[in-house]
Amino acid sequence: MEITGVDHVILATADLAGVAARWQALGLQLTPPMRHAGSSTENSVFFVGGPDTEFYVELLAVHDRARAESEGRHDLLAAIDRGGLYRLMLQVESAEAAAAALAAHGIAASTRTVARDDGS
Repeated sequence: MEITGVDHVILATADLAGVAARWQALGLQLTPPMRHAGSSTENSVFFVGGPDTEFYVELLAVHDRARAESEGRHDLLAAIDRGGLYRLMLQVESAEAAAAALAAHGIAASTRTVARDDGS
């Protein structure tokens, strides 16, 4: 499995607006908050890196904790409760090959598509 880059970093927070404001105070430009379609989550992101190394940092929160619990998002809720790094998403040559390599080491991998409320 060859890692070709960083796709994005996910930071979990219970206070999306407050944390976003702190990052903006550092001079970073964040996207407006966006809810994920059909999910309890919402986010705001900022981009870092250069032309060949750009990736984004996603500030991730839940807008409906009861729904998140019913969706089984217990790992996310635990990350939100402690705050900080939730996931590191890496770019690889082949998702299938990466999943197989991880499985060979007893690590489960999954994929899913996430859409915004606006359908994009």
